[in-house]
Amino acid sequence: MAFALILASCSSSETPATSQLGKAPGFALEGMDGKTIDFEQYKGKLVLVDFWATWCPPCRRSIPHLAELHTKYSNRGFEVVGISLDNNGKEAVATFARDYAIPYTILMGTQETAMRWNIGSGIPVAILVNREGAVVEKIVGYKDTQFWEQKIAQYL
Repeated sequence: MAFALILASCSSSETPATSQLGKAPGFALEGMDGKTIDFEQYKGKLVLVDFWATWCPPCRRSIPHLAELHTKYSNRGFEVVGISLDNNGKEAVATFARDYAIPYTILMGTQETAMRWNIGSGIPVAILVNREGAVVEKIVGYKDTQFWEQKIAQYL
């Protein structure tokens, strides 16, 4: 039920909700290739975890910006990880990821993951995790490349 409520809304808020939120709760989720990805593999990197869905207009609008950031900063220890909250299944998300040429890792989210990461009731929600594994930013709604570059510069 809670997962349905999360997926029932799609936030386009322009106001960031920023706080120091403690240690990232981690995850072990299935990727588009069927392999399980564990959050521990990103240890020592700056990671932007993006909770999104294919049907969410602000989420789709964010993808080119996140792709640009991933490409530009991945050689400096920055990663983007997209966690899809779609109910359509992995094949639909994989097709969407190919159509949008998403260069970063896309994983299939679960209700448990959304709750553990405390994403709230709207998406997109992007959570920035520093190299030490602490959540340093929680941003609700669409943000462009310039916004994210300022955040990334603070932590890279």
